[in-house]
Amino acid sequence: RARADSLARRFGVERVLTSIDELASLRVDVAHLLTPPDTHVALVGRLLDMGVSVFAEKPLEALRRVWRAAR
Repeated sequence: RARADSLARRFGVERVLTSIDELASLRVDVAHLLTPPDTHVALVGRLLDMGVSVFAEKPLEALRRVWRAAR
């Protein structure tokens, strides 16, 4: 958290979240997923369930799992 806060101050980022659950109280339309690739499928599903559109760079072989989560 300290590193994220430091980088946020450096680059003028207004808010740092350390849990996907923190998005529930915010009016977020889209999220850019910047987590380790092995977390993407589960997090895409959770974000979509929250009504948040997701941008996540995925290796082609994981595309089917992400597509199923999105459906």
